[in-house]
Amino acid sequence: MKFFTNASCVSEVQAVQRSEVFDEGRSIPIQDLIDLGEFTEAMERLKEFQKRGTSPAEGHWLMGQMFHRQGKYFESQKSLKKAVAANPRNSDRRFLLAKTQLKAGFLNAAEANYRKILKDKPDDIFARVDLAQIHFLEGRMNQAAKIYKGILAKDPSLSEIN
Repeated sequence: MKFFTNASCVSEVQAVQRSEVFDEGRSIPIQDLIDLGEFTEAMERLKEFQKRGTSPAEGHWLMGQMFHRQGKYFESQKSLKKAVAANPRNSDRRFLLAKTQLKAGFLNAAEANYRKILKDKPDDIFARVDLAQIHFLEGRMNQAAKIYKGILAKDPSLSEIN
């Protein structure tokens, strides 16, 4: 059995470790409700989950994902900062925080988070593309072009993607 998240696929063992995100007596995990766009039910269940206080960082992560999916980037950023603070080396959480900051227009904060991701995962193409986008938005065309050229040098097939 596998559960899908926005960032990755988690094995059954990891799902058991995440078992606290299942509400007692309910069969659909909160993550799945978020992925399905069932935000009202997810919010209700997240509030119940957070009241129990069993895993605040996981609650912030789920809340941040839900707000991001709804386009509520300021609320998302607030929750994701707490989730990242609880586990600063989790690149999935940091990536969504950086993406949220980019969408909210907090370019300096987004750039700092993308750079932290690239420090641990230098070949992360998604972080590189978003970092190049930040350079482009700030008018640093030479830096943006340098990043894009580096990406294409590693994978020339990407030049055909629109």
